[in-house]
Amino acid sequence: MDDLVNSLPPVASPIPASSEAFNRSVYQAKLDQISRDHPQILLDMLAQLPQPIIFTDTEGIIVGWLGAAEQVFGYSAEEAVGRAVNFLHQPQVKGWMTDSILTEMRATGRFKGEIPCLRKDGREVLVEITSWTVNDESGRPAYLVSINRDITEDRRMEMALRQSEENYRTLARNFPNGAVFLFDQDLRYILADGKGLEESGFTRREVEGRTVWEIFPHDYAEMLAVDLRKALAGESHSMEVPYEDKIYYRHTVPVKDAQGNIFGGMVVTQDITGQKLFEENLSRARDALEKTANERTTALVEANRQLEEKIAELKFSQTRLRHNEERYRSLVETSFQWVFITSPAGDLVSDMPGWRVITGQSPAELLGRGWMTAVHPDDLPQVNATWNHSVATRTIFETEYRIRKYDGTYRFIGVKAVPVFEADESVREWVGTCNDITMQKEVEQNQMERLQLLAQIATEQAKLIGVLQQMPVGVTIAEAPSGRTILTNRLVQEILGDGFVPPKGAGDYQRFQGFFADGRPVRPEEWPMERALLHGETISEEEIYFIREDGQGRYISVNAAPVYDSSGQLIMAVSTFYDISERKRLETGLREQTETVETINRTGQVLSAELDLHKLVQATTDAGTELCGAEFGAFFYNHTDEKGESYLLYTLSGVASETYAGFPMPRNTTLFSPTFQGEGVIRLADVRLDPRYGQNPPYDGMPEGHLPVVSYLAVPVVSRSGEVLGGLFFGHTRAGVFTERHERLLTALGAQTAIAMDNARLYQEAQAAIRQRDEFLSIAAHELKTPLTSLRGFVQHTLRQLQLKREINPDKLASTLQTVNQQAVKLSQLVTQLLDVSRLQSGKLLVEPVQLDLKALLGQVVENLRSGVTGHELVFKAGPGEIPARVDPLRMEQVLNNLLDNAIKFSPEGGRVTVELTRVAPGRVTLAVTDHGIGIPEEYRANIFDRFFQAHSNNYMSGMGLGLYLARQIVELHGGTITAEFPEEGGTRFVINLPVYTGS
Repeated sequence: MDDLVNSLPPVASPIPASSEAFNRSVYQAKLDQISRDHPQILLDMLAQLPQPIIFTDTEGIIVGWLGAAEQVFGYSAEEAVGRAVNFLHQPQVKGWMTDSILTEMRATGRFKGEIPCLRKDGREVLVEITSWTVNDESGRPAYLVSINRDITEDRRMEMALRQSEENYRTLARNFPNGAVFLFDQDLRYILADGKGLEESGFTRREVEGRTVWEIFPHDYAEMLAVDLRKALAGESHSMEVPYEDKIYYRHTVPVKDAQGNIFGGMVVTQDITGQKLFEENLSRARDALEKTANERTTALVEANRQLEEKIAELKFSQTRLRHNEERYRSLVETSFQWVFITSPAGDLVSDMPGWRVITGQSPAELLGRGWMTAVHPDDLPQVNATWNHSVATRTIFETEYRIRKYDGTYRFIGVKAVPVFEADESVREWVGTCNDITMQKEVEQNQMERLQLLAQIATEQAKLIGVLQQMPVGVTIAEAPSGRTILTNRLVQEILGDGFVPPKGAGDYQRFQGFFADGRPVRPEEWPMERALLHGETISEEEIYFIREDGQGRYISVNAAPVYDSSGQLIMAVSTFYDISERKRLETGLREQTETVETINRTGQVLSAELDLHKLVQATTDAGTELCGAEFGAFFYNHTDEKGESYLLYTLSGVASETYAGFPMPRNTTLFSPTFQGEGVIRLADVRLDPRYGQNPPYDGMPEGHLPVVSYLAVPVVSRSGEVLGGLFFGHTRAGVFTERHERLLTALGAQTAIAMDNARLYQEAQAAIRQRDEFLSIAAHELKTPLTSLRGFVQHTLRQLQLKREINPDKLASTLQTVNQQAVKLSQLVTQLLDVSRLQSGKLLVEPVQLDLKALLGQVVENLRSGVTGHELVFKAGPGEIPARVDPLRMEQVLNNLLDNAIKFSPEGGRVTVELTRVAPGRVTLAVTDHGIGIPEEYRANIFDRFFQAHSNNYMSGMGLGLYLARQIVELHGGTITAEFPEEGGTRFVINLPVYTGS
């Protein structure tokens, strides 16, 4: 990966040329800088993208394999890098596809299309590829970048959707005399289709989208609602329903989604008015035939009785009987129903011509139980058992079964037989009828098959609707050529707003307001769905800014495509879209952030490299003015005068410095004070409306001639230690210019400025410390060399006297040794001071307090020093009695010696030095050392306790500038303070305020 990073040329722009929403010049400049300075960061960013990113050289060799490339193609980076990119393509396109892509890329700099590819596991995938060239600094193509998206599942779902919809429409519209309805949980019809719909007096527009109460009369709607709710409860049922002058067969079933949840129901209706009329006529004919048969049977019985009684009339009766039988047979032979008579035991005793015509049996084959040989083998056991049961129990025999025709086919018949009883209630015979019901059975079978087919259609439709509802994009489907919307999914309302009403036809798009990516308004005929319906155009990823009913705008990416039936006729159009507002917001934010980062980076480079405080603050003021779009900006340094009120104007931006030349410095007013006290940022849309405005007498508002500030933004600049260094102030003549984003940016800039100012001050302090160190080394070398030179001189003189064996005068020897001792003591004191400074810096200088009389200790120090001092008067003053205290006697002696040494050193010959010890309050004392010497110049007084500082280093007595520094440190270690006073009559008075501890 490092080799790849190092080999990549600077990136010209990773944004496709079609993305017009980007400010390309700014964005490209930033990415050029990132690619040059931080190529690894750019690659890491690309590797995090959810789409596969592939880098190839200009010959199609893969040099980068990023993002989700391994997930889509199955190859790791190690397997892919270095190979020709066409190893991913399917064999049938491998050669010409790569050549076509490279040719178009070299010609136009970009390519977009769909390519069939093969994964590592051999699975075929369809990939949408978007490619563009990336140029080097000379403008020549350096390599190619491709963003790949697996659209295999998208294409499969689109094909399944079109096929399912086409099947549904074709089946529904070819369903004879029927209609199909889909309804939801609110009993609202969401789909209605079929030839029977219009034949019943309704149109799809009158039904779809309306509840049963909005379509049918109230009483009928209430009855229908009960039926539909059963389906929503999971019950499937069928019934015959009269409506107006017709009869409908209605079958109602629940409709479930992929998880098995009932989300609606389906109703299949068929007009069976003609069938019912046929059945009624058939029933009346059968009743009339049964009545006729019964009447004829009664007549025969009566004739037989009369024959027995009237033998004389036998000839006449026989003739009459023969005539009746002939008429009866003629009736039977020409009737749709066949009448039969059996013995009490159930054996057929009469002929059935109609039966024989169908079965081809002879009269002899028919009699007895011979008729059963024509019964279908599968039905025979049930028929035989039922007939025997009826004969045995003397109950009505009624059943349906199949009989074999003479040609080997079968027909359905319905049979009903009743027993005829004698006066003694014995069965004389059975009389029955057979009815050919094959046509009725075929009608029922066809109806059942149609119901099953419609149920299958409804299931597929439910699946289709379920898929559409679960799709993560908004989906609308409109029929052609009317343009009426026939289906939308749940995301349509979510994206386009609750008040969105789908178009009702081709001319209904004037209700919508939108803008293309270039800002041009979308005309009614330019909406993607209209173009797909009217011109068969396919639209892909077209960006539109859509204005919702509530006035809010949404960026959407729209796709639209026409749908054709098998004959090539355009039947509908499908549009999908998704909300890209967040993406656009991020793109805008990224562009603004890029511009901001460039400004901040440019400023940061100046701040990190610049140590000149004025140049540094000027760069900050200029950058802040640019970042927030202010007309003018200023930085006020937090400088307080003796009254604690004034601030120093340090830098200006946007206006000439002469603009403020005639105005006084800003004062500690209610509007300025919060900034200079570090209380936080103040951002005002209109400063004139703020109650703090104008509270700076003698001015009522802005001074005359001042820049007209309306929008106001002030940011405190606070150092790492919490010190408020100053404030950045920005203004504009228009109201409401500064935003919360500007506030955040300038707060960050203020923090950077504070760090840079700290660094500049630290640099200045470091430079001062270096100068101080050099001065100290020079002084220390001189101070240490002086006693050493003196020591060496006296010792060398004494050694020469001894080498020459000269007699040494004891008094001179004693004087020499006294001088040597004094120089040794001085040298020891210098070394001790240096060691104490080192201990202080490392935190190892400790005090070891003991209980003692402070008055006696200090008095003894003065006395010891008095005996060795000539030319000065030392005076010690203290009140009566002891002053008990817990102090370190050696360190307190060191403090007093340092103060007295300075007082004597800087006092004139014969001058008085006074030491006063005073008890000022219970538990506290003051020790004052006063001289009448040359004093300390006013400009040096603030630094006299600093390490290595000497107020008179150039023109007075020697020293290393450590005495007062060590004195202050030791006093503070005892919990006290030391200050310097400068009497009007001259000299210096050092005052130590010291707590007197008597406990542990």
